[in-house]
Amino acid sequence: LPKGVLHGMDVDGVPIDMSTFGAVYLKYNSEPGASGDPPGTAVLSGYGGDFRGVYFNPDLVDGNFRQFAVLPADLFLASHHPQPTSPPSAGHAPAALAAAPPATGSVRSTAVSSHAATTDGSAAPAAVPVASPAILPAVSPAALPGAAAVQSGGPRFQSRAAPSGIATAASPPPASAVLHTRGWVALDRKLLLPPDVLAAIDATPFDEPIFNGEASGATRRRLQGRSFEWAPALEALLTARLGAAGLLACSDGSAKTVNDCFALRSLPHREPSRADGVGAGGAVDGGDTVGGDEDEAAALAGRQPAHSDAPPPEGTGGDGAWLSGLADEDVPLSVLLAIQQNTRLWVWPGGCPGGGQPGDDGAELVRLSVGQLLVWRGDLVHAGAGYARQHTRVHAYCDPPAQIYRRPRARTNLCG
Repeated sequence: LPKGVLHGMDVDGVPIDMSTFGAVYLKYNSEPGASGDPPGTAVLSGYGGDFRGVYFNPDLVDGNFRQFAVLPADLFLASHHPQPTSPPSAGHAPAALAAAPPATGSVRSTAVSSHAATTDGSAAPAAVPVASPAILPAVSPAALPGAAAVQSGGPRFQSRAAPSGIATAASPPPASAVLHTRGWVALDRKLLLPPDVLAAIDATPFDEPIFNGEASGATRRRLQGRSFEWAPALEALLTARLGAAGLLACSDGSAKTVNDCFALRSLPHREPSRADGVGAGGAVDGGDTVGGDEDEAAALAGRQPAHSDAPPPEGTGGDGAWLSGLADEDVPLSVLLAIQQNTRLWVWPGGCPGGGQPGDDGAELVRLSVGQLLVWRGDLVHAGAGYARQHTRVHAYCDPPAQIYRRPRARTNLCG
């Protein structure tokens, strides 16, 4: 495996003090990265979960996604793994790797993710259990890291009556009260990014399609991209802004973590509306509007299928009722930052529409001004809008600690 550079442990080449950093997540790729990184590059970020070990993702160039986890943290230390003289027996890590579906061709790339290695180079604490190696379910490579659609059902959030006494004429309700009453909230205080950050986002390779409801073989109009040049810093900014708004605190005193910050880019969608304006609600929280009827038609015609972002967590047997049992403070959140005018999102305050198809009654189109942050519950039904011109915005997840809820990666919760 090639050895490249490590991002996340220095500032302009000067090492940072990692003694109090805590647990980390390291992602290594044997092939050149989409942002121009050389083969063997690794990226370090903070980790708030409770897993210790290695996730191994080999690409055998056959269209199948494979992931093996959670393997021993010293998996790639050659001194700990002398070459076996006979095939490994069942139960050892190499046996789990050998259990992959047969494929032809060579390995094109290898992605290795290591959870919670300590920053002083020592092994993880012995008191922390390490799961046995197991093969995780396969998902479409085009859908990674967060775009595969799965219909897992379960109850969805429905807007509630506002509690009495939470606001007065002189004191508006706190953001958390609006969020858990309406299902979403647009923060008043804007987060305006400097020109160099906006330029870095614009230069990001948008090479990962997002689930968008297109027919098989159709052009993907919604893409995503991420770069170390801006994503970790923006996650820190979002953490500070959402924390100040009181939206990250959990019921047990812990805090949600802002994760998986990606830039989303929509290509122009100029097809006629698939419905005669039914369900195209009026503007909410007034944002910038450009293009008039053309943009309104594209917003509906290019709309995603209705869905929510937080499926039932792993290990619950697909029981959608599990999410509804969480305290409001513990519900996972999503956040959208408008970096371009005319940013929009469809929401369904009453839950899934009939069949989840565009044009059904009950949808509202939320419009955002540049710099505005929209936060919504993970069980709120929503859909990305279509755009008449190329459009970019930033999306991230806010996950509670794993003991409260573990969000399944590469999954979403479709209506219908």
